[in-house]
Amino acid sequence: MKHEKNEVNVELEGYPYNSITELLESMEEGIMEEEKRAWVNDFYRAVGYALFLAKQENDTSLRQGYILLDNAVEQFLKSYLRIIKDVNFEKDKVHLDKLIKIAKKNIENSSDILDRVIECHNTRNNLYHSPVYLSISKSSFSDYLSDVFSLGKLTGFANISDIVSEEFDKIIQKMFDKMDEERSNSLRQIGDLLKDNFGITPGIYQGDIFLGSASGDSNSAFDGIKTLLFGIFGREEVNGKKARVLEVIESNEENPFHSFFISYVGSSTWYCFYNCFWSKWGEGEGYWIQRVREVIKQNEDKIDYKIDYIGKGYFQGAFDPFFTGERI
Repeated sequence: MKHEKNEVNVELEGYPYNSITELLESMEEGIMEEEKRAWVNDFYRAVGYALFLAKQENDTSLRQGYILLDNAVEQFLKSYLRIIKDVNFEKDKVHLDKLIKIAKKNIENSSDILDRVIECHNTRNNLYHSPVYLSISKSSFSDYLSDVFSLGKLTGFANISDIVSEEFDKIIQKMFDKMDEERSNSLRQIGDLLKDNFGITPGIYQGDIFLGSASGDSNSAFDGIKTLLFGIFGREEVNGKKARVLEVIESNEENPFHSFFISYVGSSTWYCFYNCFWSKWGEGEGYWIQRVREVIKQNEDKIDYKIDYIGKGYFQGAFDPFFTGERI
């Protein structure tokens, strides 16, 4: 997933730079430092998440992104006027139309932008409260975001588009980090499964596990298993065997998948044929399972063959479609 920063970026020239950070740090004591930081950070983060939702390319996420963006703008104006401009109003009770009137008096050259904010807010209300399904276009979101960037520049957030882009990138990175952590944990579990079945030492052993074929493709998987095994049979024996094969069956399922892990005895590299075969209650009566087991049976003198059982979904993290290239 690639973030194109310039897609909704708005470049405005001629506005004086007024660092909001410096402005906050130079304020009179009396407002807690944490509160001063919180509303600024929350605004950037909310706009970043709105952009993330809009980038998902579906009506539901785009609609929610638009609503979140509008909420962020309203909260931003309330906090900016109360904290920076020292406007005295009940921050949780003032309605947006009144808020916009106050903002126009306190933010120079903002009338046109704030008028469009009101229009966007009305669109947001329709999206949120309409009794029928409504959608929003990507261009409408982009236009609103452009106005948010313009408003940010007028209020001293000269680098708002860059900071929002950074927040967006942080969201993406967190998502990748979580997926990668889940995958690493799942691969480690598989490594432990292999180690337990074949008594592999030392305890810190962690093999390399590669997907041998696309999941669900029985014909290609069977051909790949034969090709791999016959290649291994050409190598020298180790303790009387040449290949290690672990068949793993999903337990307590009516139509469980069978997965195969195959390796040369002297190697720490394993090829996995994941979710390519199934049989009724895991009894191995399926056509393709029988063919794989026939190959194993015919060469049992060369193969250290084990069968184990796992719960459904055990391999899902290890072979997430994002990492295996099977994502649509």
